[in-house]
Amino acid sequence: MYEVLADLLQIVNTLFAGDAGLFIRTEFNKLLNKLGHTAKLSFLDLGNKVSSNHSTVPFARGGITQLTKYVMNYGILLESFGDTLNVIFTDESDIRSSNSLEQEISGHFSHYLHTLISILEAKLEERSNLYVDNSLRHIFMMNNIHYIVKKIKHSKMRKYFGDEWMKEHIVKYKQHARTYESVNVTRPTSEFGILPVNL
Repeated sequence: MYEVLADLLQIVNTLFAGDAGLFIRTEFNKLLNKLGHTAKLSFLDLGNKVSSNHSTVPFARGGITQLTKYVMNYGILLESFGDTLNVIFTDESDIRSSNSLEQEISGHFSHYLHTLISILEAKLEERSNLYVDNSLRHIFMMNNIHYIVKKIKHSKMRKYFGDEWMKEHIVKYKQHARTYESVNVTRPTSEFGILPVNL
């Protein structure tokens, strides 16, 4: 709905130009801003829900959690509205105070995605501590980090994260793999739901 009204903004300003149309233009802009603010609060609330999503039982065989799948698929869906969301996430005060061209280009939607994924990673780290078996803890982190990186790498979300972020998270994945191998060299990876190293 926000996109539809945003597309009509120029038409409304043209049709109701001048003092006679001031009231209509003002009310239309108020409605547009209210919709944008409501949408922004809804998106920000997702991060709170991820953060407050608690579990007392470790995920079976160190697999990929439904939470991980949901957040990543949600991110891919949001990306298709990236330009609109970048407007929603940018306040006028943010624009006035921004002296960085890089910040203006990357946009506030990029910051939102980074924050959301960081919250997810923190939640996964928390859940990994539920495993009594240290091997499963590392397999759990490997599987979920692998899934996150794969989803970002093979979607348009990649432009918001960049190669450096990708490299850092591939390193994280491989660190868990090396730790698993060093502490559990006698148990085959097929015993768990371990994923291949290649992304």
